[in-house]
Amino acid sequence: MTSTSCDQIEHDLVIDHIYAMLHQEEKTYSQHICSLDQDCHPHSSRNRHIVQHSNDLSRSKICEWAFKVVDHFGYEREIVGICMDYIDRYMSSLKKSSTQLPANDYQILSATSLYLAVKLHGKKDNKCAPSKSLTNINTFVMLSRGVATKEIIEQMEMSILSALEWRMNPPIPSYFVSHLVELFPSRMMPRDILYDLIEISRYLTELSACTSALSNGHRPSLVAFACLLHAMDYVDMTYVPRDIVISFLETVSRITQLQPEMAEVQKVRKILKDLVGPNIFKGE
Repeated sequence: MTSTSCDQIEHDLVIDHIYAMLHQEEKTYSQHICSLDQDCHPHSSRNRHIVQHSNDLSRSKICEWAFKVVDHFGYEREIVGICMDYIDRYMSSLKKSSTQLPANDYQILSATSLYLAVKLHGKKDNKCAPSKSLTNINTFVMLSRGVATKEIIEQMEMSILSALEWRMNPPIPSYFVSHLVELFPSRMMPRDILYDLIEISRYLTELSACTSALSNGHRPSLVAFACLLHAMDYVDMTYVPRDIVISFLETVSRITQLQPEMAEVQKVRKILKDLVGPNIFKGE
């Protein structure tokens, strides 16, 4: 089999994965994702539910704690995006049933959501890490600093699984980014530029997980696309042939129906710009 044939097979597999995640986004998880610009859209209810339970200050504290934990134990940072998705959907389910979560239980919800995310999706990032595993519930009892016992975490775990109807594989923005960048022909992209593009895009998706206006207001695929476009502004794309970029954007549009000039894409990019500032990646 020629290298060209292998490349085409890999390209087709990437597209299949993207289609599968888009299907998840539109069907399996549609009731939990909203579009602020489309009140009649099946995704529209979630933001109104979520914004009331968590402003960006408290949300950023949760994210900061979760990132510190996964970094310390050597897990991939995408886990935090999954954790925040669990928290958002759980709180949305409570709102729909007119149930309020006691303030003291929010820390337990956060710890248990991270525990579930690690247990179901945790992967080590090959860095040196402590021998203790985050899949051990006793580790989270320790991390809770006396707030939660093993029994309390187990009870919250079952409550989350029930509320989320065991739908525990959300198509988060970082997953879309990982697949969308593969639509660039790697043989035509300088390796260092592709690396920078991926790293900056992933960082932007991490910011989106910590920002209610992004996590709860827009589809993960759209957030991912906006993150990629925004990352291109910080990467030296002068060594990438223009026709390669155009081909990439056309392929993304054909698969996802997303285009750079769309109003919602521009809105997300504006939020990202406000979050990171103009010079955060300069000189790296």
